[in-house]
Amino acid sequence: MTFSTSQSRLVVTLAFSRGPFNAVKSPLTSSRCQLVGTGVEELRIHTENAYRIFDITKFEEAVYVLHDFQKKTQKTSKQDIQTGQQCYKQLPQYRREQQERQSDA
Repeated sequence: MTFSTSQSRLVVTLAFSRGPFNAVKSPLTSSRCQLVGTGVEELRIHTENAYRIFDITKFEEAVYVLHDFQKKTQKTSKQDIQTGQQCYKQLPQYRREQQERQSDA
């Protein structure tokens, strides 16, 4: 599992916009997405285009972006759901590898 620099910037930007200083109505909404995995949220970005992010925030060390995509139809595609599920399944191993790297340093 790899996380791109653009995803990292996006997470930081979204985390800031969800913070207490955001007094204007946000173009962001979220809901639980149990179909992808336990604890996964679907973050919706409402702009001229519709974007979705499957993320998981229950871990202290990071917000993990499992999958992000532009939504072009009313229903989320099976492929996008499956991609989110696959990344969700890989997350425990990814976290273990990161913890091992930190303990070796």
